[in-house]
Amino acid sequence: MKRLSIIVEDKGVCVDGECYTGIQGDWSFIPPDVRALQWRADDPISGKCTGHIEYFNAPNRDIIKLGSFQQAVTLWNDHKATLNT
Repeated sequence: MKRLSIIVEDKGVCVDGECYTGIQGDWSFIPPDVRALQWRADDPISGKCTGHIEYFNAPNRDIIKLGSFQQAVTLWNDHKATLNT
């Protein structure tokens, strides 16, 4: 996975440009003040994994690890699997 975007309000997750919204599942890993997350592995400028969390009422915060947000990839995979059955 090179890119990850999470849009909380839409229950949307994009992995490497493949996006789904309305994903069902347990979203409790995302704090209520988070609006979105943008993540990029192997940033072309720094060569590192970089990203940021977007908040409703606070400045964006840069991150270098996905932490619990990695669970969004599981939700995305589970949703994608239901489309292929």
